[in-house]
Amino acid sequence: MYSGVQMACLRVHNSLTGEMEEFVPGEPGLVRMYVCGPTVYDHAHLGHARSDVFFDTVARYLGFTGFRVTHVRNFTDIDDKIIQRSQLMNMGVSEVAGRFIDAYHADMARLGARPPDHEPRVTEHIPVITSLIDRLISQGYAYVHEGDVLFRAAAVDGYGLLARAGDRAGMNGSFHAAGNTAAKEDRRDFVLWKRSSGLGPVWESPWGPGWHVECAAMARNLLGAEFDIHGGGRDLLFPHHENERAISRACSGTHLARYWIHHAMVTVGNRKLSRSSGPPHLVGELCRRYHGEAIRLFILSTHYRRSLDFTTDRLDQAEAALARLYRLYDRLEKGPESPRDCPDSPLIARFCQAVENDLNFPGGINVIFAAVRRLNRVMRENPGAATAHAHDRQELAGLIRLCREVLGILADPPACFLKDHECPRSNARGRVPSYSAEV
Repeated sequence: MYSGVQMACLRVHNSLTGEMEEFVPGEPGLVRMYVCGPTVYDHAHLGHARSDVFFDTVARYLGFTGFRVTHVRNFTDIDDKIIQRSQLMNMGVSEVAGRFIDAYHADMARLGARPPDHEPRVTEHIPVITSLIDRLISQGYAYVHEGDVLFRAAAVDGYGLLARAGDRAGMNGSFHAAGNTAAKEDRRDFVLWKRSSGLGPVWESPWGPGWHVECAAMARNLLGAEFDIHGGGRDLLFPHHENERAISRACSGTHLARYWIHHAMVTVGNRKLSRSSGPPHLVGELCRRYHGEAIRLFILSTHYRRSLDFTTDRLDQAEAALARLYRLYDRLEKGPESPRDCPDSPLIARFCQAVENDLNFPGGINVIFAAVRRLNRVMRENPGAATAHAHDRQELAGLIRLCREVLGILADPPACFLKDHECPRSNARGRVPSYSAEV
């Protein structure tokens, strides 16, 4: 935990209100955060990586500044796409899901993402889900139609509140695409329990065999009726997160989370990245060409509310920037005094001041690279001076701490990294990206 200068006030953009707000957790000193994870029917791509890396960095930063953090990220391990994939692979649904969960863990570990505190799977929470649905039916918020259970959207005030921050123009299409519209009392109603189609595993319920995915049930079970942060991609705002919020309004009168934080999409040529974009954008494929920390730095180089456009040139720049950090680190390790045991650095205060404007990690990275440029200049002009002066030792100590504890980089010994990842692409060598703090 950082215990240096007084931290500024953290302000975040809350999708629920559409406003910048001071971040104040419900319980002092504790942050409870739930992030919607992947549907595990294939390998993770850069879009999944952006979510995991960003929210991992949020959890790291909150922990660094003194909060205790409970971080939950689920796996959707039952879904029509998983059932279809299991048929193609001639494997059981649970085996398919387990294989891709293991692959996901391996991919995110390469990017330096720490495992969340809890990783609930839908199939392990069916009793929790059916109990929640039964409660909604008994209170008149849901109804049964031929084995399906649907939620009455009209029964809660303000349905569609989150959609103002999402794709309001696409709401009608989402209503009609979600379930059998002929069975609905209202086109906005959504499915809580899906009756069996005869394919894949099913679970027994009072309404007949079936299954469904309900993040709201898992989140409430692990974090309570109202927690602090609900996160995910902007594409989840509607209908998925709006439906979760409606369920919570019906059950307990809360919005489920105090702050809803959504990152923008990863794009390729200004088009949204998806699994159909192909192998070059899979995390495993990218890690064959780039160090995982370079991919992480690339992801964090763009503010989370801006689209992250994928180009190999930008990844080259990120790897070159990372190599510059490691070269400085290498010189420090060989210096007469190690900076690791020095007091907290003023650099940390400057970094936090940047980040606390809506989790502006690009601004924080700018602070770090400004320090890198200054320290390199000092060592160039007067070799040994960087380790001779207390101010510079503090700057170095702060830089290493921020990189390791918040940004999740500089985890390798310098010699190891520089031997294998010296940025072989000639167009990348020595270039450091200019990180934009704009939203």
